[in-house]
Amino acid sequence: MKLGKLQLGLICLAALISLPAWAKAPAEPESGTYLVVLKQRSLAEWHQDRLDDQRFSVQSGSAAKAARGLPQKLDITSAEAEGYLAEMEESFQNFRGAASLELGREIKPRNRYRNALNGFSATMTPLEAQKLSEMPQVKLVEPDRKFRLHTDAGPLWIGADNIWNGQGSLPEKRGEGIIIGVIDSGINWDHISFSDPGGSGTSHDFVNPLGSQKGLCSDPEVKCNDKLIGVYDFVEDDSSTTTVEENTKGADNSGHGTHVSSIALGNPLQVTNNGIPLTISGVAPNANLISYRA
Repeated sequence: MKLGKLQLGLICLAALISLPAWAKAPAEPESGTYLVVLKQRSLAEWHQDRLDDQRFSVQSGSAAKAARGLPQKLDITSAEAEGYLAEMEESFQNFRGAASLELGREIKPRNRYRNALNGFSATMTPLEAQKLSEMPQVKLVEPDRKFRLHTDAGPLWIGADNIWNGQGSLPEKRGEGIIIGVIDSGINWDHISFSDPGGSGTSHDFVNPLGSQKGLCSDPEVKCNDKLIGVYDFVEDDSSTTTVEENTKGADNSGHGTHVSSIALGNPLQVTNNGIPLTISGVAPNANLISYRA
């Protein structure tokens, strides 16, 4: 049987109408959190460039003498630093306006970064992230990836035996006078690995190099000492997700940050493994710890 053009057209139209909804148009890509790094220098990069200019300057006169007086350490409270931060903020607001025009909606940063890098985080679709990455002010755009908390390596794996035992040109300090900052899931301040035994027996008598405790140590619930000299908590709940992030004042609720900190500077402990007595220790057991929950 031959079909006329009108009949064939009606059949094709009926077939299209009967297709499921998902076949009519591609699904909208899911939004996620992206990290955007801008090309303009961060505060730390700005400071380093000033030091480099000072180091390699061939100028003479009062300008060069003033440059030679720059402090090596960045002072974020100085008038010069605050001036550059204001310059960064003005540039950032100009970028926000241009980016909002590019995406057809207002950019709402979740976090703003200025010191170590110049950038921000925001929720957007993959297509929007691609558009931002093509803007001239942008250095890179990357998704905020989630990583699993896994590790099974110990201090001896890094081959630090000779240094740790004081063999060779370095003295047997085992981290004394060094402050280690661990950015992880927090710290179990009740753990004996981070206690200050005060020099009893053969233990090390810790001294706080900073002279005072930092961050949340002023909170009576946070148990600091001369070994654990600082605790900070930067974890905030994201209401747009189903995961509820608990504010723990820096306490470790997964055990990973405590594990990593003990590998770095845990006190020497006597333990038994499969019936065999062992002494375990961090690589730098005499060092001081500042814990950052992030």
